[in-house]
Amino acid sequence: MKAALYLRVSTEEQASGGHSIGAQKQELLTYCHAFHYDIYNIYTDGGYSASTMDRPALKKLLKDCKNYDVVLVWRLDRLSRDMADLMKIIETFTNNNIIFKSKTENFHTSTASGKLMLNMLGSFAEFERASISERIQLAHKKILHEGKWRGGRPPLGYELTKDKTLKINKKESEIIKKIFHLSGSKNIGTRSIAIYLNNLGYTTRNKKPFTSSSIVRILKNPTYYGEMVHKRQQYIKKNGKKKVVYSHDYNTYKGTYEPIISKEIFLKSKENMSRRKLNRGTSSKVPNLLAGIIFCGDCKEYMLRNSRKNGEVFFTCKSYKHYGKCTHHYISENVIIREIQKTIENLEASQSMIYEINEKLIKEKNHTLYILKNDISTLKESINLISKRRDKLFDLIEKDLITEMDFTHRREKLSKEKEEKNKLLKELQSKLYNMENHQKDGDFIIYIKSFSKSFHTFSFHSKKKILNRIIDRIEIFHNDRPYEKKKIHIYYKI
Repeated sequence: MKAALYLRVSTEEQASGGHSIGAQKQELLTYCHAFHYDIYNIYTDGGYSASTMDRPALKKLLKDCKNYDVVLVWRLDRLSRDMADLMKIIETFTNNNIIFKSKTENFHTSTASGKLMLNMLGSFAEFERASISERIQLAHKKILHEGKWRGGRPPLGYELTKDKTLKINKKESEIIKKIFHLSGSKNIGTRSIAIYLNNLGYTTRNKKPFTSSSIVRILKNPTYYGEMVHKRQQYIKKNGKKKVVYSHDYNTYKGTYEPIISKEIFLKSKENMSRRKLNRGTSSKVPNLLAGIIFCGDCKEYMLRNSRKNGEVFFTCKSYKHYGKCTHHYISENVIIREIQKTIENLEASQSMIYEINEKLIKEKNHTLYILKNDISTLKESINLISKRRDKLFDLIEKDLITEMDFTHRREKLSKEKEEKNKLLKELQSKLYNMENHQKDGDFIIYIKSFSKSFHTFSFHSKKKILNRIIDRIEIFHNDRPYEKKKIHIYYKI
């Protein structure tokens, strides 16, 4: 039987020298030797928490599940500490007839009692994780009550001292003062502040330009007037991954450090932001009809969608909105749709020419697809042949017909050759997928007619489907003359 070994340690365990990767590996190898298992592969996640499934080696383990018969771990909590995640992983193993074993707990899922034990131990592992989380939260609260920084990277404007308290960074604190002065005293918007700072040559701590969202995070952080935040960042779990969300309901603790700004300017800035928010639209509840096909023609960035209070949908250039680096900044969705209708009328007037172009493109596409499919088939046969040669190599070493050095050299050569061919195969398969899903077929005329006759009566999803079938890309160019129409270039999939 082929065994896959899964090893994991969290960051804390690595630091404290707990059940190290090396120790787990040694015990599992001994176990495999005792049961005469062949090692298929060893999957190692070093420094990853068991509270999520977002781990590279675990993903690879699940992806390779058709290639082995047994999964072996040192202890159940190495695989997962979350009951829901554990059940998903075990379900994957069960569907592929894979036995799951734990060396320390001495059970496996091939028996009814083993499955019962799995559920019980999984519940205990989840309980232990929740208990650890509670203890960490209590420790954080104790540190915060003492007025010290609870851990992590201090915000822009501060640095950490040896006794875990915050100390003002003079250079960075000037940026923070500027931001609060512009927002609180001058009532300037976050986007304008970001552009102003970028034009002055200021950058974030990561040497990146400021954006509207990064300015908002600074303006909403009470740390700057002397109160440390606890549980503002909340973690939610979705599809086995953790996502950070910012909560409005959080606790603050008085710090023993020197504040950069006063509470008055912080509250004034908050008031100004709330007032500006009432006067602008939102993009969160408006479905994006042109998502993925509309770009700024000047800087080639995406156009971002927003809506006004009256329901009007418009687009702005991402570079302009975030960094103020592009001149173009506004166009209504209605203007774009009218331009599409106008150009489609011209296309319909030249149907015979479109049919002729389409027929030629279809022939070219089918010929290219034929060649691609042949190349993929030949490459797959070549990869299978490498696998057979590799199997023969193992037979030769077992029969002492080649030396160990020669075996290692040949195996590495075959592995490299297989890796290169697999890489080429993926490229060809990706090219095939793109070609098969690209337009260039007779349906183009049908969708063009659908757009002309009754586009406005269709549902949102039907409209989007039609636009994605007929349009490859829309580019919006800035017009230097004020109040003039923007230049719109539409590239059709004919």
